[in-house]
Amino acid sequence: MGSSIGHTSIEDQIDNMVKQFVKEKLELLMNEERNHSFETEHPELPYQKNGYYERTLDTKYGRISKLKVPRDRHNNYQTKVFKPYKRYEEWLGGTGKRNGLERSVT
Repeated sequence: MGSSIGHTSIEDQIDNMVKQFVKEKLELLMNEERNHSFETEHPELPYQKNGYYERTLDTKYGRISKLKVPRDRHNNYQTKVFKPYKRYEEWLGGTGKRNGLERSVT
């Protein structure tokens, strides 16, 4: 009795919408964080935007690809949203277990 729109199910469409929403909000948060960092917390530092770098981030909502993380020319800004290259299990608050396999988190 299941019906679908196009070739994807309603559940897949909702999952994609949630991931897109989370991605947009994370990017907005990091941009505001960068601006606040230079305008309020560290006005003495030189502030020259230098675009973005892309990274993949695993969240409880799924894998977010091509997340645009802002940067500055002198590398004074570092987001507090996540640590650089933080391991999957740590970010999710996991125990090092994934798919029934135990892994040590170092």
